Amino acid sequence: MFSSTLDVLTCSSCAHVSRTASTFLNFSLDMPDSDATTHCELTDLIRTHLQPEVLDAENMWQCSGCGDKVRASKGQEYLQLPGMMMLHLKRFRYDPVGYFLLVFPS
Repeated sequence: MFSSTLDVLTCSSCAHVSRTASTFLNFSLDMPDSDATTHCELTDLIRTHLQPEVLDAENMWQCSGCGDKVRASKGQEYLQLPGMMMLHLKRFRYDPVGYFLLVFPS
């Protein structure tokens, strides 16, 4: 039922890589922030979810390699995907006049 992933943090200073195993049950997908966007494709949301995150400013990472608080890249490596994937769409976005259409692949 659960699937496995590695959370991967890479130090921008010494290139040390930290890998932590974890499990997940679903993907939580953010909807686009742009006011001009009235629709998007599910594959675009998944692609955005899989992009590495940059940790900097107040989110700097304490590197166990060099011991400094550094800018880092945080991503995930998926080791095993479930037979059935649950997608959590973070769909709440205030729009008093418009609508938003999510296009599912055929």
